[in-house]
Amino acid sequence: MNKTIIFTLMILSTMVFTSCKSKTTSNLDYNLTAYTYDDIKAKVLEGRSLDSDNLNESDLKVYSKILNYLDKHAGADSYYIYDAYYVNTTNSHVVKVVLKDYYDNFLSMNEHLTSKGTAATGNESIIMLTYDKNLSSGYEPFLMARNWFSELKSEFENDFSDFHMNSFYIQLDYMVPNPIKESYGENNTDWKHFYTEEKTYKKHLYDNSINIYFR
Repeated sequence: MNKTIIFTLMILSTMVFTSCKSKTTSNLDYNLTAYTYDDIKAKVLEGRSLDSDNLNESDLKVYSKILNYLDKHAGADSYYIYDAYYVNTTNSHVVKVVLKDYYDNFLSMNEHLTSKGTAATGNESIIMLTYDKNLSSGYEPFLMARNWFSELKSEFENDFSDFHMNSFYIQLDYMVPNPIKESYGENNTDWKHFYTEEKTYKKHLYDNSINIYFR
């Protein structure tokens, strides 16, 4: 009789941690396309709606900066807008998006969260970008998180034949850093940018939880 063994692991690192920073190409020094209310509405995720009070003329100028950044680095037709709003306490505008490549995962996670009675905003497929005086982007860390998990899963596949693995918590999904200061360079999927020995071991950052099911 087969037995299923379930492990939940807290992982600081499973790979060699190196970090190499190069001059960034991520900046806002390019011609901005002015987004209108109708432009933004056309990108809104099906079943979602935006508060028109958050889309006045001054708001649209800021949202245009955020969306132009995403258009440049992800592609203008690569995402749906999940939400857009202004936060008074931090004087910042927020845009949340779902990449079309991860839309099925978004739906699956929503179904899981609903069954658990958990807020849909906990969906790991929702990416946040903010703008106060500077832009902060969760787009790059989201890609890094997916790449980290993919590489980790590949390592397990080399040693185990019958298992299932899913990501319970990847801290990169909850990071929204300034991409200019971080200087990602050309490779915005390189998780080693953040998972350095100093940050991971000395400062105890980036603890990740995964579930592994062995049969």
